[in-house]
Amino acid sequence: MMSNLHPIKGFCRYFLLISLMLGVGFASAAQEETPALTKAVYLVKEGDYALAADFCSQVITNNPELAQAYYIRGYAYYKAEKLKESIEDFNTTIELNPGYANAYYYRGICKRKTGKLWSSFRDLSKANELNPGSTQSSLLLGLVKSIF
Repeated sequence: MMSNLHPIKGFCRYFLLISLMLGVGFASAAQEETPALTKAVYLVKEGDYALAADFCSQVITNNPELAQAYYIRGYAYYKAEKLKESIEDFNTTIELNPGYANAYYYRGICKRKTGKLWSSFRDLSKANELNPGSTQSSLLLGLVKSIF
């Protein structure tokens, strides 16, 4: 039997699930921004990275201290191969929340793609330190170590 969820509630539940999978934490200020960030996560999943980034930019305009918005926009930029913009957003995410393992991970990937191997190694090491159970960061860290 299908439930008749309100579309916004459905998006919120979807955002919560994706956020937990991506390691995104919640702050009380973020609750007001949840519908826009939920839409951004959905758009990234659908491959509309530019529109996802626009939604995140709107959230950032209203709440410039919200690390999740920078992280999701950085991820959208990463998927769109806008590595410079992605690195900038992951930098801000980490400034706002130094324990954000996935921001270190994706910043490390972006740096590796731009040829900054030593910096990539440091970021991947930090991601692995913050989230030692992450298979992704462990595998990529091993790959980068093999280059040195």
